[in-house]
Amino acid sequence: MSGFIESQRAALEELDVIEEAISSRLGRDPHLLPPSLRPKKDIISKRKPKKTSTLRLSLLQQSELRFFIEKYHRTHSSLEFCLANEKLVLQKQLANVTEGPKQFAKFDQMISEISNKESDHPSGAIAEDPRNLYSSFSSITRDKESHSQDLKIKVEKNTGKQRELTKRKFILSSVASHLQDSIENEGYLDLSGVHIQYNSQLASTPISYVQYLYTFQNLEAPAKGTPYVKYIRDLANLLAESFKNLHPLTDLDQLENAWKQEFQETNSTSEGQENEKGEVYCKACDKLFSKMSVYKGHLDGKKHKKNAAKSSGDSASVDSFDSLTWYEFAIGKLVSVLQTDIEAARAHAERIANSSERELLMEQQNLEEIESEFTDIGDYSDFGDNSDEEYEDNETFKNLPLGPDGAPIPFWLYKLQGLNKKYVCEICGNITYKGRQIFLKHFSGVKHQYGLKCLGIEEGYISFFKNITNIEEARILWTKFKREKREKQG
Repeated sequence: MSGFIESQRAALEELDVIEEAISSRLGRDPHLLPPSLRPKKDIISKRKPKKTSTLRLSLLQQSELRFFIEKYHRTHSSLEFCLANEKLVLQKQLANVTEGPKQFAKFDQMISEISNKESDHPSGAIAEDPRNLYSSFSSITRDKESHSQDLKIKVEKNTGKQRELTKRKFILSSVASHLQDSIENEGYLDLSGVHIQYNSQLASTPISYVQYLYTFQNLEAPAKGTPYVKYIRDLANLLAESFKNLHPLTDLDQLENAWKQEFQETNSTSEGQENEKGEVYCKACDKLFSKMSVYKGHLDGKKHKKNAAKSSGDSASVDSFDSLTWYEFAIGKLVSVLQTDIEAARAHAERIANSSERELLMEQQNLEEIESEFTDIGDYSDFGDNSDEEYEDNETFKNLPLGPDGAPIPFWLYKLQGLNKKYVCEICGNITYKGRQIFLKHFSGVKHQYGLKCLGIEEGYISFFKNITNIEEARILWTKFKREKREKQG
């Protein structure tokens, strides 16, 4: 068929495929849709998100959706331009392929041309089905007989339950595979770069990264000189870039336009005029003064005269949206919309600072298992069934432990103390402990130490086996200690 007509048909088909791909992903996980785009009657927030994903995977899928939307708009604009501005070309091409009733000569000729092109092509095909290009890893193999190499069985150590895993080829679709490494630091807000800059150039005494995450929004400096201005601009740019990465589906440009309008109305006043707060802005010095008398007092200063002469000699006007005042204002707005991400970054940094190397390794292994190329069959099926989790929560709510006053403790305190989490100790005979505090306390208890002695571990070495719950791990460590003991004696 004509190249022009075929290109328009392919564009229409791609638009349809993109719509289908976006619908299938949001149908599988509605939580990918940001709150700003959800309907007024938000039923999505009431549903629990799936636990078979990580923050990084969720951000990757949101970035993929943003890529789909941008691709959709580009294709749609190109199609509209062609149909609106190249009508004559379209009419000529349609006339070339139009035939009379019951005549198929041109049709047969086009079919033969397609056959010749297929035979000349190395792979025997002209183009790949666009649905394959936009399909995600949720299209898993379920044919066990023909694809047995893509299936494996995993047995859980604690319960002995068998899990059937299937191999997924890609986390992202083929057209969005370039986004694979776009999410860094596991999807958390990372301000480590500006933290180093703050400690080296502005802080009187260096502070830790955790402390910086609690205080960075307090924009105070001993002297607002060149290092402070550079730091503020770098911080604002980093927060804006982080917002784009952590909220791919939210339009930052639309937010910035609203912020700029608010900034002009409140902070960016005319030269030498008071704003609503009684502050006076000096454009030459790019500084906001607390009151008119302070502003008038600085006009006779050498610094102001120097800045005024420099600005008057420059033909270009000062851009109010490239000033220190604007960047400070923008940081306040970015902090407000990133509040949830800031709290998550604080919790993440504190967890890293307070966790042992073994706990961090276990957490990393858990994330790698979730993001591995094998997944539970049905994990990424249509979103919905959380009935078991809701039932478990309801049963827990009815059977809360009693507090010192004899009444059930509040549910929020139950979850805050981690009593909803269960830990199994194989050395104690597969006993389940509720809550991390009780779990850690049991290592010094009689039952756990008796279990270690039953494995042949001498009493003087028991302190080295803290946090070990697996019998095989305890035996391996005890074998190592016995070997070292023999080497010292021999």
